[in-house]
Amino acid sequence: MPLYLFCMLILLLPFTSYAQSCPVACDKQGACAQKMMIGSKQVNFYSNFNLNKTNRCIDHVIYVVHGTERNAESRYFAVLNAAKSMQKENRVLIISPFFKTAEDNPTSKEYYWSDSGWKKGDYSVNNGDQLSSFTVADKMLETVIENGLFPSLTHVTVTGHSAGGQYTQLYALTSSAPDQSALPYQYLVLNPSNYSYLNELRPHPSVQGLFEQPVYWDGASWKMKPEYEAVAGRCPDTYNNYKFGLMNRNRYASQLPVETLITQYIKRKVYYLLGSLDIDPNDPALDTTCSAELQGPFRLKRGNNFYQFLNQYYPYHQHTLAVVPNVGHDGAAMYGSTVVKNILFS
Repeated sequence: MPLYLFCMLILLLPFTSYAQSCPVACDKQGACAQKMMIGSKQVNFYSNFNLNKTNRCIDHVIYVVHGTERNAESRYFAVLNAAKSMQKENRVLIISPFFKTAEDNPTSKEYYWSDSGWKKGDYSVNNGDQLSSFTVADKMLETVIENGLFPSLTHVTVTGHSAGGQYTQLYALTSSAPDQSALPYQYLVLNPSNYSYLNELRPHPSVQGLFEQPVYWDGASWKMKPEYEAVAGRCPDTYNNYKFGLMNRNRYASQLPVETLITQYIKRKVYYLLGSLDIDPNDPALDTTCSAELQGPFRLKRGNNFYQFLNQYYPYHQHTLAVVPNVGHDGAAMYGSTVVKNILFS
């Protein structure tokens, strides 16, 4: 063998050995389910790699949350397919938790939540030990970061589409765990039905850029202003309650004072990613409660309104909004888009 070929072979050996040492990502339907004990019970999730085995190839962990249908496996594959298209499937650890409800027939060994509770960090409804759905993210990510099995990790992403987007925004707002982590976090909020506003103001239904209280005090009680009541109905006493605002927060969200929640939220790296065609005010999956309707008629408008609100009242925020062209309320299409992939895998 010529000497120069021998030298090239020697130089390539470390890289070849490293590439061959990377585990193969799980990509078989029905084969990627795992379980983690948190406290006295377990949480089900999907992942491309075993969380209990050393993997030196992983530099990024993505915690992706399902929607109202609790389609954790399909959401897992949406992100895995996006990773494959970017040739990142062996470098990202994807964790997709399954927040079971009573409809999913949980066993006595599993945590389960109310249909609306898991979206906002409520505690599970088990008898005995209970767990916030946000503590699931805290504990899972803490385990991955600190167990020493993924020594090449450099950053963390929390993301979700639709109801998973609600979860992500509220988690970014209320969890103190990311500030206690050695790694930086980013949050990708995709097409949620609503947002938690940071004060009592809401977008005017017909005056672009105007935010004001949608209620007034008549001397005896709060009343809806007519222009807001016409588009949203009546919710003068509850429109600013958590998860739409910061009043009457649940146990998890009440661990920190409001001022701290706002301070930590606006300094975090949050991306609002909206489908340009997510504009159906009659979408059966859209939240049409009074508190949600006060934020706008459909998801694209609600997202733009919330971002404009941040720009006006919290202009030093670290957040970014991007619109994904030609995509509606479709999680797989959103994660498969160039816009989302460039942010998710940058």
